[in-house]
Amino acid sequence: MNMPDLFENLRRKKTIIQKARPYLPVFFQLATDEHGAYIRVVDEKGQQADTRPDYYTGPTRQVLKFLSDIRAESNFKIDWEKAADQVYLHENPYIVELLQPCQNFVDARFNKPIRFVEGVAKLVLVIEDQDEILTGRLTIHHQGEEFSDITMLTRAHALSQGLIFRIQPVGEQPTTLKLFETSFSPAQIEKYLSLLFSLFNNVSVRYKDYRVVAGAPKHTQPTLIFEKIDSNNALYLRVTNSLPGFDSDFFEQYDINRISFLNDLDKNIIISEVIPGELYPSFDELEKLLKKYRKSANHGSSYFIEDNLFIIDEQLAKQFVYGELPNLISRYVILGAQRLKPYKLKTVSPSLQLSLSHGLDFLEGDVNLDIEGQTFSLFEVLAQYKKNSYVQLNDGVHAIINPGYLDKLQRLFKKQKEKVRVSFF
Repeated sequence: MNMPDLFENLRRKKTIIQKARPYLPVFFQLATDEHGAYIRVVDEKGQQADTRPDYYTGPTRQVLKFLSDIRAESNFKIDWEKAADQVYLHENPYIVELLQPCQNFVDARFNKPIRFVEGVAKLVLVIEDQDEILTGRLTIHHQGEEFSDITMLTRAHALSQGLIFRIQPVGEQPTTLKLFETSFSPAQIEKYLSLLFSLFNNVSVRYKDYRVVAGAPKHTQPTLIFEKIDSNNALYLRVTNSLPGFDSDFFEQYDINRISFLNDLDKNIIISEVIPGELYPSFDELEKLLKKYRKSANHGSSYFIEDNLFIIDEQLAKQFVYGELPNLISRYVILGAQRLKPYKLKTVSPSLQLSLSHGLDFLEGDVNLDIEGQTFSLFEVLAQYKKNSYVQLNDGVHAIINPGYLDKLQRLFKKQKEKVRVSFF
């Protein structure tokens, strides 16, 4: 049986003997840039040292060997943003364990050795309110003490005041936590916290006297966004998901898997898992509808698709929105409908106006709807909607009302000659 030669395969490769000063005192200096914390090998004057692991023993040799191996691997990688010779701790967290027994591990100012703290600390994001401006500040809590001016080293290590604390793993992007040390308006706090809890784990939040509690999962809602009508009167219609209280593009711009809501009454920050809806059924439904209307449109009137965006020619777009918008508004969140004005179309939410007298077991009187400042009787609106699926306003604009809302009114109010009656029985 032919077996691989164990001793031959593990033999150390020959190295070129170089004239060098052995055992030159070296230090591992912690430095930072916009990409994170990294290690510089320097001499006692803080100058870059050109050393070989073979000249050293113990922990220093292990760290030098690790750095040499990582840099050798990086020679085969191209990164246009980062310097090739810098070894970042968040990308190579194992080096932190190698540095722990080193007495020559120093800070950026070369003031004193960096020490490791025993035990596991707690990472807390403190949100402070001053003159209606909120500011986030990262802190570490350990054995009753609070430390600030935090530098994230790895997903499980943080630096403060020359001390390295072990923390519960926060996630795969520890250096971006620094971005949350920023100022923002109170109106943005739910968005701010949603980003925090989506990107990171094991980060506590302290905000006034609020408590962080878990909430029920939230399902996103299928959403149609009328983005614009261009100079050729083509309609830009985007299919996406949304949740009440958040910008329409929030879930497209960010990787959100948790959202936060503030309950000011109970003083709770409610964190809920986001369950995204499947977009394909909505996308498929719209495309089938467009194909149906394209058959009756003028020759050449069509639509184009870019990712989840429909670009629809004018004639086809008008037929589509007039024919389907009344049905779509009952099943989709509709955003940007005010941009349909060039098509003389607008979605509206009428105000109900009641003038009723009462009998023994009924109410009777007049019921009107205020639509964009114009007053219509309820049954005039119902008649127009049954015939056209819209209500025509004085300026020629066609008002689209949620048909579910009109169905409820029709069930509640019954025509009694020239009046409206509500019966209790």
